[in-house]
Amino acid sequence: MDTREVYEKKIYSEDMPAQIFCERRNEEGLYFWPHWHEEIEILYVTSGSARITLEQQEYLLVKDSMFIINSNQLHSGYCESTPYACNVLSFKPQNLITEIASQNIIFQPLIVNDPLIGNYIKEIFKECEEQKLAYKDNCKALLTQFLVYLSRNYMSDMLSEKISEKRKRNLARLNQVLSYIDQHSAERISNKKLADMMYLSEDRFGHLFRKNVGISPQLYINEMRLQKAKELIQSTNYTITEISRMVGFQDYNHFGRQFQRRYGCTPSEAKKQGLLIKDPKNKK
Repeated sequence: MDTREVYEKKIYSEDMPAQIFCERRNEEGLYFWPHWHEEIEILYVTSGSARITLEQQEYLLVKDSMFIINSNQLHSGYCESTPYACNVLSFKPQNLITEIASQNIIFQPLIVNDPLIGNYIKEIFKECEEQKLAYKDNCKALLTQFLVYLSRNYMSDMLSEKISEKRKRNLARLNQVLSYIDQHSAERISNKKLADMMYLSEDRFGHLFRKNVGISPQLYINEMRLQKAKELIQSTNYTITEISRMVGFQDYNHFGRQFQRRYGCTPSEAKKQGLLIKDPKNKK
């Protein structure tokens, strides 16, 4: 199984202080595991829909909506309808405007019905696609204007340096726990084991985990096991019993009940019918 890093570090070139690309998915299901990064990441949906969970709140992204993931915010995503495509901008504010970066601005996450935002996104991507003379300089100029516009119109909070650093430290500590769960989810994992990794009491650890992830540690472990089971059912020829044990369920009947509660069908039904399992919990 894949090991996914919870902390995501971006790479930039000196002459282009941002990552600018289009992301596409043709299958419904998990979009990305919980992770965080120091950059601001902007998702502008051009087709399909997705749900993003950001610090305990869930948001629906549809065509022409834009989502802002601020620096040091834990987030995960689920692709709900396909074909899904979104334009992605990822950058560190200090690489564009030092004054704005120094303010530790928190932007409003979901933005809809703002045609000017759509125009900015289209112009930035048009420059990258056509690559005319001095396109990188013009992209940087457009990104700078865009960031100013967002700062003036969609700022929801401004953190002190102390609070900003505390948020980053907490996520850095939580990172090792989430990475451990990802790598050892098939094993028995106690809250005490995870709390010890952060040198916290079980109560304090549970509070910190729920505050940043949105659910308890054991529910998160169970969720990850079910998600990995779904991936194996859809992409391998292992038996349901084998998959149950591979992801950490020792009781086959318990696995079946949990799976049906989560995805609306039994593991056997999913495998027999070759279903591309949707997530009824997130459907509306």
